[in-house]
Amino acid sequence: MSHLELRTVGCNLLALADGRLLTAYQFPESGARPFLYPIVGPAGMSLTAWAPPDHPHHASLWFAHGKLSLAGRPPVDLWLDRKGEGHLRHDGFLAQEVADRQARFLARQTWLTGTPRQPGETLLHSLLGVTIWTGERGDWFMDLSLALSATCGALELAPTNESGLPMLRMADTVDVRDGGAVTDSEGRRNEVEIFGQRARWCDYSGPVNGREWNGITWFDHPRNLGHPAPWFVRDYGPWAPHVNYFAGPIHLARGETLTFRFRLHVHGGMVEAAQAEALWEAFAAE
Repeated sequence: MSHLELRTVGCNLLALADGRLLTAYQFPESGARPFLYPIVGPAGMSLTAWAPPDHPHHASLWFAHGKLSLAGRPPVDLWLDRKGEGHLRHDGFLAQEVADRQARFLARQTWLTGTPRQPGETLLHSLLGVTIWTGERGDWFMDLSLALSATCGALELAPTNESGLPMLRMADTVDVRDGGAVTDSEGRRNEVEIFGQRARWCDYSGPVNGREWNGITWFDHPRNLGHPAPWFVRDYGPWAPHVNYFAGPIHLARGETLTFRFRLHVHGGMVEAAQAEALWEAFAAE
């Protein structure tokens, strides 16, 4: 079992296994949106992209929503940073620990109108919980818990494809256009078959260095809203379980909290459906 460590370097909280970087929670000093990058596979290369030229607002693994509104107000865009309508701010850590062979942290976040330099009205608060542990042959796991709290009034998250709770953007070397593959729990493949379809889990894998395959399997917990989630998948790299876009608006009453739970398996090789199903069953039982 690897030795896990959480280490703060500037505005980055690094997660390391035996000194090897797995991922980093980045909270820019500018007050810009926090995100997780890189997500390093067993081959030692990041499986995700940060600020790719085609979509510079794609930030590896990030949280955003393009149509968020308090009751009776027009929607605010917290997806496209350049519009300056809204932003997500990192407010600090409530916990950091390494125990029971797992590294954990809990981050507090605020979703606001305006920009980091000129913040406006608070829309909601969120808590991001991340738990990381290692597996075999360089594989590792990351649990994500996102709790959205309507602390400032009734909220609507209107349907939009410009949303990630969270969203992943795969690196170009891994995406379908460059030889990768997307597979789901129902045996479907790639965007043409998976887009908008419900599945317990979905995997995105591809050649990270021209030869060796690495990938990420994403598991949807059965207690999540809308499970099994319909998946937003593009052959050029972005993907997420996306109940909001395909199943309609999400409404939260004042004081209500909505929590999503996911598990990511960062693995070598191509996905094995039987193994993925067993891992989903273990996650579902928790």
